[in-house]
Amino acid sequence: MRGALNTWVVMRGTLNTWVVMRGTLNALVVVRGTLNAWVVVRGTLNALVVVRGALNAWVVVRGALNAWVVVRGALNA
Repeated sequence: MRGALNTWVVMRGTLNTWVVMRGTLNALVVVRGTLNAWVVVRGTLNALVVVRGALNAWVVVRGALNAWVVVRGALNA
């Protein structure tokens, strides 16, 4: 499905399922499920959040002016 202003949605089902949603101003959301599940959320002004679950889970949070925080947990905490 694709809409105006470069907005698009991609959905794939079953093994390695993932969803990609892109909106205006480069706002981006990526959601992938099952084995090595991860979520990527990108907002305005390059604000970025990456959340990955399961084995080697980690969280990356990036804010304005290139400020960022990385938190990694699980086996390599």
